[in-house]
Amino acid sequence: FLIMESKETTTQCRIKFSFRKIHTEQFAIIEDAYNEKGEVTLAINTKFSINPELREAASHVTINFNCNKSSFLIIQVVCFLRIEEKAWTSWASDAKITIRASFATHMIVLTVGTLRGILHSKTEGTIFNRYIVPPVKVTDLVKENIEFIVDIKKA
Repeated sequence: FLIMESKETTTQCRIKFSFRKIHTEQFAIIEDAYNEKGEVTLAINTKFSINPELREAASHVTINFNCNKSSFLIIQVVCFLRIEEKAWTSWASDAKITIRASFATHMIVLTVGTLRGILHSKTEGTIFNRYIVPPVKVTDLVKENIEFIVDIKKA
């Protein structure tokens, strides 16, 4: 059981966590939407979820590669992180769980990197392997703390 740490710069606290699970929610290659000479763009969407009973936070990242405005390569990956009890407890107050933006950003960085590897593995040996997720400025994706309303007795 490997414990990783993330140092939050605003509070100088360390959040201990471990990967609990990685799940490929969605993967699709739509060859009919692909044109080798078409303009390729990329769209990225993120969201977060929690499971208070397991002290688990998850980051969901979906990336669409589009050709002439139609998706031809779609991948969605979720990384589930088990959060140390002390850190989880510090997130809980006033019937909500708050994940600081700095840690949420770190979660997205981990998930994008994981997604990049899964994409490579699933497209290896195909013409679609040339589409690599470029560096993503994750701070533009997470601008504020993530809050969840919960029953604190269960959290």
